[in-house]
Amino acid sequence: MTSDWRTNRIESALRGENPTVLRRLRAGFAVIGDVQFLPGYSVLLVDDPRVQRLSELPKAKRRDFLADMDVLGEAVEQACRLLDPALRRVNLEILGNADGFLHAHVWPRFAWEPAELVRVPVWLYPRENWRDERHALAPRHDVLRQRISDELGRLTGRDASRECVPSVQGRPGGPGIAFRLSSVPGPHYRAGVDLFTRSWAALLAVVAGLPERDFGRPSGCAGWLVRDLVCHLVIDAQDVLITLVTPADAEPTVDAVTYWKAGNQPPDGDDPLDALTVRLAAAYEDPELLKFHLEDVGSAAGRAARLADPGTRVRTQDQVLTTGDYLAAYVLEWTLHHLDLSDRLPGVAGPPAEGAAASRALLEAIAGAAFPPSFSDTDVLLIGTGRRVPTPARLDELGALATRLPLVLG
Repeated sequence: MTSDWRTNRIESALRGENPTVLRRLRAGFAVIGDVQFLPGYSVLLVDDPRVQRLSELPKAKRRDFLADMDVLGEAVEQACRLLDPALRRVNLEILGNADGFLHAHVWPRFAWEPAELVRVPVWLYPRENWRDERHALAPRHDVLRQRISDELGRLTGRDASRECVPSVQGRPGGPGIAFRLSSVPGPHYRAGVDLFTRSWAALLAVVAGLPERDFGRPSGCAGWLVRDLVCHLVIDAQDVLITLVTPADAEPTVDAVTYWKAGNQPPDGDDPLDALTVRLAAAYEDPELLKFHLEDVGSAAGRAARLADPGTRVRTQDQVLTTGDYLAAYVLEWTLHHLDLSDRLPGVAGPPAEGAAASRALLEAIAGAAFPPSFSDTDVLLIGTGRRVPTPARLDELGALATRLPLVLG
């Protein structure tokens, strides 16, 4: 790949050398933006570098370009909404005042933007936002760009699983992917905190509504009954409370993705903490006592998360990470354990859709690869972590990814 693709973005796209290309559309190329201070920013490039104005295109291709802009706008909207519930809207613009070639900007806009900027054109943001390396397109955006590409494939009727979206380095996303949509700590992480509290509240509500007979049934956690899983949630809630009041001054050593250690050996019951959990759960005897304890400590953990500053750093398990990343990691924990109940017990509602979507994105980042678009978020989470055995047809769809499953998280 040549290093000067930025000097002529369209010609490099035509040569297959522009690493920001998401998909070829009818009248141009959908590309992800060089800067991502508003995560998901994308651009539609006309496929003829000589064209400077929309009016220079023949009528039919003019309509195609506008239709492509509409498709890219919808793809960005759908992908960003899945990964960040704070999405407000998408802005579409055709300008051309600086770069003469015909192109259209697609800007996602979020509720976490600064109050003085959230309702004004994006061009009123400080100019350093376009120059700050913290906002530059990087491998941490690979999951987001794959989501946009998948949506483009869905909207245009093309098979998203057959196209590879390269990273800036020209490779599919790998271990360097970061889950969070932006690498800059700040108030916009509130959306992640809200997702944590919604996912946790939904799980607490499910446990509170379980009849006594369900506590003796198997859960989706290998070797654990429902009562063992609920006892584990009590311990999880205690861990959240302890971590949120354990500040750290050091630089982060992990993020929401690398916080998780992924193996491929399911638990065998020999882990001392797992065995202790089973004994503790049995000691409760009355499921109502266990439910009461979870409600007590679980509500406190939820309140602590709502009060936390997502940009601060905390220490847990000899690692340092931002509070925002820590809470984002736990959305996956809550969602998987919610599925451990809803997938095994009759009449139990599943986890919130936005939590499942965010958890899928995080699991794909951990795997360093996207699951087939035909898989629902629940399919990805259950099959990806070994909670559900894939059918032969599903194995064929997974392809080489199947050899790396299950991802046993710890």
